[in-house]
Amino acid sequence: MNNKKDYDIFSGPKFIESIRSGGYQDTSYAVAELVDNAIDAKSNHVIIICQEKLSHSTNRHHLDKIAVLDNGTGMNPEELRNSLLFGDGTRGEELDIGKFGMGLPNSSLSQCKRVEVYSWQQSSTPMYSYLDYEEIKAGNRHVPTPQPKDIPKVFSDPIKNISQKSGTLVVWSKLDRCSWTTSKALIRNSQFIIGRIYRKFLNEKKLVIDVITMKVDAEERFVELESKNMLPNDPMYLMSSTTTPGKWGKEPMFKTDTKPEDKFKIEFDNKSHIITVRYSLEKDELRSPEHVHGDQGSTSHGKHAKKNMGVSIIRAGREVTMDTNLLLSSEPRDRWWGVEIDIPSSLDLAVGLTNNKQHVDTLAAIMQSVGKFEEDDDDEKEMIDEFNEYDKTKQELMRMITNVKSRIRSMRKRIRATRSDTRTPTGGKTPLDEKIEKGLSQEEEEGKKGRTDRDRETMKKEERIEIISDALVEEGYEKETAKETAEQWVDDNKKVVFMEGELDGSNFFTVNDIGGILQIKINRKHRAYKNLLSLTDAEEYKEMNNNDKLRVIHDGLRLLLASWARFEDLINNDERRKQVQDTRYDWGKELEIFLEKNLN
Repeated sequence: MNNKKDYDIFSGPKFIESIRSGGYQDTSYAVAELVDNAIDAKSNHVIIICQEKLSHSTNRHHLDKIAVLDNGTGMNPEELRNSLLFGDGTRGEELDIGKFGMGLPNSSLSQCKRVEVYSWQQSSTPMYSYLDYEEIKAGNRHVPTPQPKDIPKVFSDPIKNISQKSGTLVVWSKLDRCSWTTSKALIRNSQFIIGRIYRKFLNEKKLVIDVITMKVDAEERFVELESKNMLPNDPMYLMSSTTTPGKWGKEPMFKTDTKPEDKFKIEFDNKSHIITVRYSLEKDELRSPEHVHGDQGSTSHGKHAKKNMGVSIIRAGREVTMDTNLLLSSEPRDRWWGVEIDIPSSLDLAVGLTNNKQHVDTLAAIMQSVGKFEEDDDDEKEMIDEFNEYDKTKQELMRMITNVKSRIRSMRKRIRATRSDTRTPTGGKTPLDEKIEKGLSQEEEEGKKGRTDRDRETMKKEERIEIISDALVEEGYEKETAKETAEQWVDDNKKVVFMEGELDGSNFFTVNDIGGILQIKINRKHRAYKNLLSLTDAEEYKEMNNNDKLRVIHDGLRLLLASWARFEDLINNDERRKQVQDTRYDWGKELEIFLEKNLN
């Protein structure tokens, strides 16, 4: 009995099964690997082909093959064979997008059981080779020797639209792990993901990507062709002619931040490397209430921005991942800013780039750690200092991410301030202002005056505007916007304004006198906000019907009263309890007046 064991480091069946679980998020990311190869081969035109085949049993077309065609430099027979080897590849220059020699076979077999490659140079007959899952599983460890072979006629029409002097065609068949069963779904998702990954190439006209749906009959004879040009999907929203719906697809939806970029020097492998971080946030026009009709989050461009929330990690000009570890909350407002971290390929090892170019594991872990800390957290400073002893590179990366988080916090604060319910849609009094005026009218008739009433009478207009403007700048408003808002409030004779923010401790709201106006600031972090006020946010609670919202509000109001009752119950000092009860009575009188004047 021969017990000799084959100690091939790549054990056939188990190895290929492991490769097939290559960790691609979906088919779009796997297709992107082939686009990477095309770019590295100096291609400026890529065609993604979705072949739909007619099924006899259902009489409907289904996704049967996916092909990627490029007009790059092509491959000679040896390069073609190497391209199908795991860990070999054909290139590997420092500036190439590809690096690990895993892209073509890894991405292909993660989606299908058979990948075929045709490649040609100087208008020669294409050379052909392939990988087949069943053959590898059966023990075939060798890439077939490339042979001359004409490209199938069914692909002749797409090839007419691309330079034919040199190029490569990769065809995936026997699709058994594709994320979608129709070309429509694949194209829709590819437009969003691939359009985002290669947005810089597309925007700078360095690359054209066409997406084609090609229908064939049951015998694979050509039936019809539909083609569309892929547009960039820019999560920074600084580009024109993008996938963003409506007006904002034609022009930028965001603007660069006041300081548009930071540069960080990172020491690694005895060399200095520069990481560039860019920042953008929504335009004034987009967030100014006089230009807003309804909830921006529920608009088509608002929904588009929601899908692009996070920090975009760029490497070699293409996006690696959209990281969400630095989102300080799940607020819908996080869709209205953008951050892009541009990392040179020379830092691949330092940031932990994975071989499928979908993650930067080391940087992601740092971002996750930093994302957990509160502002000015001593633990954060301690962790940064700890890296000094062990790893200067990680220390510098952590300092960079801490700085990025601080910039995000600043942008979020400004967005939150300018999106609060503080300015009227067209000037003048809002319906809420009128209701408040009615509530105050009885007290004015009785001659009752508060501090804000006296301030409005004694302060000059310019003085009030300056005080209000300074308070709004402190809240995160830009100076120009703060002054315009202050002027509007004074001209409208506003008496009460509502704002939302994050307050320390358990304050549900605070009350401040600013230039003759009562400023009520509601704590978004408080549970009462979630159970009462935030239910009016159509985007956050769009999955709830009105009856469910009313039930939560109903219960929330009673919980509010129950908490007050318990607050009184816990007071053991009789004098203090009497003061609280008197306060409750007086507040009840004010509440009755406000409601009586508005709900009759």
